[in-house]
Parts: sequence; C-alpha cells; structure tokens
Amino acid sequence: MKHTHLLLLVAVLSLGLAAPLQAQQRFHASLDLGVNTGEHLGTSLHTIGAFTYTPLPYLGVQIRLDGYELLGRGNRHIFFWKNPMDGSLRTTTDMDALPKQKTGMARFIGLGVAFMPIAIARPDTRNILAIEAGVGYSHEYMLRSDPDNNQSIYGHEETSLGTFATLRYRYRVWEHVSLGGYLNCLLNHSLQVGAGISASLDI
Repeated sequence: MKHTHLLLLVAVLSLGLAAPLQAQQRFHASLDLGVNTGEHLGTSLHTIGAFTYTPLPYLGVQIRLDGYELLGRGNRHIFFWKNPMDGSLRTTTDMDALPKQKTGMARFIGLGVAFMPIAIARPDTRNILAIEAGVGYSHEYMLRSDPDNNQSIYGHEETSLGTFATLRYRYRVWEHVSLGGYLNCLLNHSLQVGAGISASLDI
C-alpha cells in the first residue's frame, strides 16, 4: 500500500511538471491590423502576419511579413506594375484615384525573437505580453503626382534592410484564441510607427 501511494504521488508530480511544459511549446499565428505613420508613406494602413514558436515559456523565434499601403482617393487600392521596356514604375489605376501628392505600398519580411516576461513567473497565464525585435528586408513602391498636373506621375522603387521592434499584448479568450493590441516601430531608410489590434491562434 505504501508503494502504491508513493507511485501515485510520483505520477501526480510528473503530470504537474509535464503539463506546463507541454502548454509552453506552442505555435502562435498572429494577424495585426492598424494604422501606420512614417516619412515616406505618411498615414497608411498596416498589417502584420507573424508566426512565432516558443520552445520556452518566455522566449521564442519569429518570422513575419508586414504590409503598408497608402490608399488613393475614395480608399481605392492602387495597382502597380513595371514597364517591361524601361523598367519604370506604372499604375493601371485610373489617375483620378490617386491623391494629389503621393500613394504607395511597402512589404517587409523579417526574422527575430520574442521575449514574454509574464510567462517567467506564470507559464500558464492567459496574459501574453511579447517584446519582439529583429531584422529584415523591405521593398517599397511610391508614386508621386505633379501638383500642377495630376496626369504627370513619377514612380519610385526602393529596397533596404531594416530593423523592427514590436510591443504586443494579447489575452487568451479561449484555449486557442487570443485578442489584444500592438505598438510597432520599423526603421529602414525612414522611421515607421504604428498601432492597432492583434489576434492570434495558439496551437
């Protein structure tokens, strides 16, 4: 009987130690929507798609894709293409959709780390506070129109290396779903700062 009680105690302790460890090893697939402001694109729409793997409760690795878009008049999307003859940037959108000054879009792909300080003391917490940082590569398209002649369009394309830093908070509303918000900073050839809402699927 004594051995049976001892085995039961060992089993309970083993489950107690193993359960948090299994819960810690999660994939976080997050989607963020917000507003960004910066020197080149001005005030633009901002989306982030990120995939984070946390082998430890407080530390993980992340790959992410950011999108920035400055819409045309009437919140119309601008479609870009390159002239195959000279490689210049063009748009297939009606010129009336363009703002008088500029429009554009940018894509950023990055690789970084995610630090989750709350999980150090409480690995099973529903509160997810993540401090994310890393490096990446951005590709930007810009169209500017002549203030005196809106039909005269100047195209600009630029690629650059950059660094990002994101503060993200989410609350796990369900076993596999978390909701919250984020603050983001991207520094490449100019500074971009944004904020918005965040949702994630935690597996």
